[in-house]
Amino acid sequence: MKHTKGRWDATLFDLDGTLTKKSTIPDFLMRSFPAKKLALLGGVKALPILARYLRGAPFEACFPDLSEVFLAGVKEGRLEEAGEAVIRKIWKQGMRKPVLEALLADLEGGRPVAIATGGLPYCAQALARKIGAEKEIKVFASEMEFEGIVGRRIPRILIGKEKLIAVNWARERGETLQAFGNSRGDEEMLDAVERPWWVTPSGEVIPWLRGKKGAKMKNCPHHRGEKQKNIETDIK
Repeated sequence: MKHTKGRWDATLFDLDGTLTKKSTIPDFLMRSFPAKKLALLGGVKALPILARYLRGAPFEACFPDLSEVFLAGVKEGRLEEAGEAVIRKIWKQGMRKPVLEALLADLEGGRPVAIATGGLPYCAQALARKIGAEKEIKVFASEMEFEGIVGRRIPRILIGKEKLIAVNWARERGETLQAFGNSRGDEEMLDAVERPWWVTPSGEVIPWLRGKKGAKMKNCPHHRGEKQKNIETDIK
């Protein structure tokens, strides 16, 4: 596997669909809601928002509204418990093994590691605790405003250019950076590092086409529907 060879100084990981096989966000939101009956009510309230998303509204436009429906009034301790529960559920069967192994190898090698997630920080923090690296793994995540114990709308969604904050953090720790991502929200992060890796829906780790140049590759958002012709990149 090419992503295990070579030299690099620090690594950035997306969470949902990259380190995990599926998004942690739906399960996290449902587990955070105070009670089953209220969860049903929240589900009803969320239907119009989900409908907007299915009709093509961008995720970042829907996530704040969904979070407000499910998380308003929820104590932060409950959010931490929900993150722990999600990671326990997916730990054995729901993780991307090659990417998780890359993260563990970086930790063992003493390289700085960060998780940059478009969700709230609780699942990423729970994952760091699960592998015993809460202090070693830096977590960058979307932010939820809190007024006492009352959750408010999310003022900053960590996708796209917002993920460059993680790149800047890593750049202070080395010249050659590596990053793993799987969605359009990761593109700017991948374009900004020397060793960018794309995680396909099947879990294959392949080189990312920086700036839409180079080989045409399967499961790459720049070339959807096109067959893989080459795997020539400038990654060394």
